[in-house]
Amino acid sequence: MSTIAAAMPVENRDSDRPVVYIVDDEPSIRNALRFLLEPLGFKTELFDSPRTFLASYALGAPGCMILDLRFQDTSGFDLLEHMRQREIGLPVVILTGIATVPLTVRAMQAGAFDLFEKPISPQLLLECVQRALAKDRECRRERTEMQAAAERVADLTARQREVAAGVVCGKLNKEIAEELGLSEKTVEVHRRNVMKKTQAGSVVELVRIWDLSRKRHAK
Repeated sequence: MSTIAAAMPVENRDSDRPVVYIVDDEPSIRNALRFLLEPLGFKTELFDSPRTFLASYALGAPGCMILDLRFQDTSGFDLLEHMRQREIGLPVVILTGIATVPLTVRAMQAGAFDLFEKPISPQLLLECVQRALAKDRECRRERTEMQAAAERVADLTARQREVAAGVVCGKLNKEIAEELGLSEKTVEVHRRNVMKKTQAGSVVELVRIWDLSRKRHAK
């Protein structure tokens, strides 16, 4: 069992400002990254191991991570796996001493956002951090939309969901009525209620909400 597994994320904090989480066991590296990022307006938090990060991280807080791979009692790959299991969706930029091709492939397969070999150009790192934070914002926006869509669809009755499924497949009211053994008038009533409950202004919007809801449940 991983030595980091016992450290559980704490409750989310009331802060929307993204943080660059720096997880490296070398104080000089941590401080150098802080001195590079903070004067440019980035908020940073420093950790000497995956365990100390997990003990402090507020689940759901926005940001990205800069991660070393080698630690005394665990590895960066252990942290990536733990983050995947706990649905911690921070984009992770890996800084490692030797970036071999197999190592790079393994890191990408483990979900890393990008990987660089130490030492790294400050400009290259800054550009990567900006891209990682932009990716985090986009993912968070998508998760919010999926959750809202799932809640709207969940508010439908079983019959309304059956009608909605027919509508999003492009079927006419007559076809839906025949399949469900209902009158066209009844289908029309259900259809109006579906549009109202999902707050869809058009069939195109209903299709989008339906798809977002399915994506949410597929995660």
